[in-house]
Amino acid sequence: MQQILRGLKSHGKIEDLDLSKTGIGSDIVCMQLLGELIISNSNMKSIGLQGLALSEKVAAYHLIDPLSKSLHIESLNFDNNNLGNVFIQNLVDKLISNKKMDNIKEQSKNQNSDGGSRDSSIMTDSESGTNIDQTFNLGQKERRTQGLVNLSFECNTGIGDKGAKAIATLIKTRNAFSNNLKMVNLNECGINNQGFEELK
Repeated sequence: MQQILRGLKSHGKIEDLDLSKTGIGSDIVCMQLLGELIISNSNMKSIGLQGLALSEKVAAYHLIDPLSKSLHIESLNFDNNNLGNVFIQNLVDKLISNKKMDNIKEQSKNQNSDGGSRDSSIMTDSESGTNIDQTFNLGQKERRTQGLVNLSFECNTGIGDKGAKAIATLIKTRNAFSNNLKMVNLNECGINNQGFEELK
């Protein structure tokens, strides 16, 4: 599977990748390679990761950063794994943090169109120091994509109320990753009344 994932990096036209039940959930190298593949292939829209025995303590964390940089991913399926609320919270935090970058880009664009001066604080991402103009221009293809449409975590019983609260935050926070979200599957995720109240 490591060899296959390395090979797939050269096939940039693949749009749907289903790795369900391939047994790579505990393989850190495979998760790292998958992360690289997600970033390198901007045509990929759908990823199936069902039944990999993904655990939030090890390999799954290698997917958080790549997914938070990939607006081209529209469908994510994590069904039947061992993910819990800590993984969900970290994923949501990373996705939402990119909202700040989107807002800064929009402010920068508006100021340019109005002929106003540019504030240096607007031109640099405070966390990475990245020049916003460079990121904005390099991301032309990404800006035309729509972010997540389908997100499924069925049968990850460790998600619970805390995980549901994190998902609720993602849904209600306007950002590039959730503005077009149409389906969220949290069936059999250990959610009780408190979590349902958050989702409601």
